[in-house]
Amino acid sequence: MSKFGRSMIDFARANSPFFKSSTTQATPLSTPSYWNAIYNKLKGENFEWAVEPTSLVPTYQTVDGATHTSLTPGRWLVVGNGTSNLPQLMKEAGGKGVEVTACDFSQTVVKQMKSRQTGVEWVEMDCQSGIGEEKWDGVIDKGLIDGLYLAKDAEGVGKVSKNISKGLVPGGRWLTVSYTKKDYLSPLLGKGEWAKITAEELETVYLYSLLKRGENDQGGRGGGRKRRRRGRRNVR
Repeated sequence: MSKFGRSMIDFARANSPFFKSSTTQATPLSTPSYWNAIYNKLKGENFEWAVEPTSLVPTYQTVDGATHTSLTPGRWLVVGNGTSNLPQLMKEAGGKGVEVTACDFSQTVVKQMKSRQTGVEWVEMDCQSGIGEEKWDGVIDKGLIDGLYLAKDAEGVGKVSKNISKGLVPGGRWLTVSYTKKDYLSPLLGKGEWAKITAEELETVYLYSLLKRGENDQGGRGGGRKRRRRGRRNVR
């Protein structure tokens, strides 16, 4: 996509009567019913918001022709995926060490994508309600946050940020792609247990990287908290 996406958001933020109004009610953009109708019309057709998946999952080939990726091995979650091919690319390039789950709150698109993408677990899930606790090594989003922002759902952006920080293991990372400038978006994203938030320009958009506090980090919410052990605990 061109710079139109970013300029559209910035223009709306600065000039739209809707953004300037005192109402805090979110638009239908933040509801599953709205997106179910959209995906029924698309009928599973691929649509990539902001950037192509290859921009987020750099791959390289060794001399023997094998394809590798810079993704850290572990459990990855792609949130608000829609019909993007990002989860499939991550699975194909990541190999055995990368487990990929994709989610969306649209029941329609989840059904469509389950039949299209192999090796990817698809689940219907609303990130505003939670994504689990200390479950994921990494989370990627390219469209969910912008959708909520365009819907003027600041509360929803904050909820997603908090829930993703809870869902990541200590030291886990959330990558989100947005047309929205840092001055507008960073205050909304900074509502979770983040040790560091950075933003860099990627093609015509911004790539935000949010690092969750690790086990040895001190201070603030979540500082110094140990990772919860999985499995049964011996009782003496």
